Amino acid sequence: MKLTEATIEEVLQELEQGPLTPEFSLAQLEFWQYLNSETFLGLKAAEHQLLFFVLSVIYHSYSRVIELPDFDIDLFQKSEDDLWAQREGYKSWPIALDNFFESSTEEDIMAFVEDMITEEEPEELTELGKEVVFITAFAYILFLSSG
Repeated sequence: MKLTEATIEEVLQELEQGPLTPEFSLAQLEFWQYLNSETFLGLKAAEHQLLFFVLSVIYHSYSRVIELPDFDIDLFQKSEDDLWAQREGYKSWPIALDNFFESSTEEDIMAFVEDMITEEEPEELTELGKEVVFITAFAYILFLSSG
């Protein structure tokens, strides 16, 4: 299922009005627990907040167009591990990012994630933090769009 920019914008406009229901953290509890695990302890507070925001937008956008699959931590982590292995095969983040975009049909939601990691104040995000946010989000996009 390909998300459209219109769907993403609709979710963002609703978020501007106030937080959406805690549906994401409740419906995807195992994923939420994973995001709060020691795996992500190295993120700065701003990076953690950005990660939660981006994933919430992804969740709410997909929930408008498909019936979301039950979260499968093993399947998600395999996808995430595969993406990190791909990342290690590229000399730089921009090259890896280009290749991630080329391998996906979900350009609009991926562009949203890229915008979020590049528009943030430079001192708020580390280079590694940007990669963590993007790769975690991309793995979640792959999980939701394949389910």
